[in-house]
Amino acid sequence: MRILTALVLLFLFTAWSYSEEYSFDVEEYEEQIYEINGNIKVNPVVIYSNRDSKLFRLKYYNSEYDDNFSDMYYFIPELFVKLNYEKLSFNAGGNAKVYNVDNKWDYEKTLYECSLNFSPWNLSFDLGRKSLIWGKGYIWNPVSYAGRQKNVDDVEAALEGYWLFNMQWVKSFESALQNLAVNFVVLPSYKKINKDYENIFTDFENLDYENEYYETTHFITKIYALILNTDFDIYVLLNHKNSNKYGADFSKNLLANWEIHFEYSYESKYTKYYLDENGTLADKNQRINNYLAGTRYLTDNEITFIFEYLHNAGGFTKDETDIFYDEIDAALESGAAVPYYKKSALFLNRQFVSKDYLYLKISKPQPFDILYFTPAIFSVYNITDKSLTSSAEFKYTGIDDLEISLKGSYLYGPSSSQYGEKISGQKYYLHLRYYF
Repeated sequence: MRILTALVLLFLFTAWSYSEEYSFDVEEYEEQIYEINGNIKVNPVVIYSNRDSKLFRLKYYNSEYDDNFSDMYYFIPELFVKLNYEKLSFNAGGNAKVYNVDNKWDYEKTLYECSLNFSPWNLSFDLGRKSLIWGKGYIWNPVSYAGRQKNVDDVEAALEGYWLFNMQWVKSFESALQNLAVNFVVLPSYKKINKDYENIFTDFENLDYENEYYETTHFITKIYALILNTDFDIYVLLNHKNSNKYGADFSKNLLANWEIHFEYSYESKYTKYYLDENGTLADKNQRINNYLAGTRYLTDNEITFIFEYLHNAGGFTKDETDIFYDEIDAALESGAAVPYYKKSALFLNRQFVSKDYLYLKISKPQPFDILYFTPAIFSVYNITDKSLTSSAEFKYTGIDDLEISLKGSYLYGPSSSQYGEKISGQKYYLHLRYYF
């Protein structure tokens, strides 16, 4: 706590007193044979525990944990490398995370990308691990067939890619159709490659997956068109399991300061897992329609509003989540809490557990003429169970190669709701990121 307090005071003093002249060096943007860059991120986190939460009581059942506050510390170096030779390039990037959670040190590493690119003429070929960011949504992308979903708490964070082959063809025109691009992606999903592309449970007690389901390869096509200054995309995913997907999106600037966007995805065979009335894991295949609608608006005094509504058809209804929480109550009473926590957390700790959500973000750069300072507030509201998480962030970038941000989050909701039953009731973060 003392370290965090000192860093917070340092941030506040620096934001008010420090400024640098902006410089631009053309040589920095010339393509080089190799490029190496990265950053080192230090994140102390203070959490105020929601001790009344069912998930809290489940996780710490029969433990001596009795603190209202807990500290967590993360040290995350990230490195990105690019090698260029004529029409060939090699890209790699990843991180190594060292962290202390619940007074225990641990580490993990993540490979974001490791791919070879060949770009002759208006064609481009990628082979290896690559992160493809598709879709127009700010916090969720139902058409992200070849990539992972964003982290709602940090939508700009680098994402781990999948092993795949990607071919892209691009063409420009002097007509109503201004640009056209076609992507063809081959993404295998096997036990030893991309096995987390989708999880299929057959044994809830032992958390086993159905290995046979991994024996498939997804063929994905994306067609992009810029028509009359409007972005359109069409998506198709096919595989021999007949769990095919079809999607589309668009983005349009109605005015110079007002943009609207929409995403839609249809899935022909989605496997939904839930607990039946007896508390037994059950599954059913169903056709689902996911969609997101949003807008971005910039006012005359440079306040940006981002507002989105999303419908996650594969999410739980209120009755379905109630069964989960009823089973947690039963586990607490019976003494089976410890083994049940990991199982319930797989379902209840997802970013979008329920079906319908609203998202709002408001940001304003350099208020009160404080250079390089940007405050923002944002909230996610679960329409299904009427729970809410709200955050405020203060970011300062006035020191060369250093980004400083403070963030606080508050989670609220009734009993047996997503945010009302989270282990943490409040979170406070300090992010220090040094770029090199």
